[in-house]
Amino acid sequence: MCEVGENGKPAPRCEGPDSGGVVCDLLVGLPSARAGGIGTALVKEAVKRFQCMGVSTTSATVTEKSLLFWEKVGFRKTKAFIVGNW
Repeated sequence: MCEVGENGKPAPRCEGPDSGGVVCDLLVGLPSARAGGIGTALVKEAVKRFQCMGVSTTSATVTEKSLLFWEKVGFRKTKAFIVGNW
């Protein structure tokens, strides 16, 4: 559930982008802390807060090794993604 501000609209606790989308650049868990649900809880809370801010899309750049985690928390693999490196 979103916090409500003075104007009656959702009051996010973090700043959102102007583009209507968010990209997760880096999420790393210590090996000793993995499989305890911390990463899942973190991603789900972040997405919930982004939705409260009106963000329509959250993207993540992932490795093949982490793909199953991202799919487990509700993301889906797309066919193509282009990256410029200049």
